[in-house]
Amino acid sequence: MFDLMKSNSISAENEIRAGNSAPEELASANQAHGDFFPAVGKEQLTQLVKVTEEMKSFDAYSKLRLERTNKRKFGARQKKPAEAEKEDKK
Repeated sequence: MFDLMKSNSISAENEIRAGNSAPEELASANQAHGDFFPAVGKEQLTQLVKVTEEMKSFDAYSKLRLERTNKRKFGARQKKPAEAEKEDKK
């Protein structure tokens, strides 16, 4: 384990590696100060409303299940009267 610390995989602090800047370039670098991306207040997208008894009593899960079932059986419900009409014509 201690051999890992001495190995070449961990570089010295002063060693320049690929992708690092030269020491002269680092010395001449300036730290930027100020607001580059100032925080701008946004309008509230949602409105607060009081919860009514109608809202409390609404069963959203049942409504979603019913609409899912209606969507799934839509084609079959359209096909059934069409087939009945075809048989009546014969």
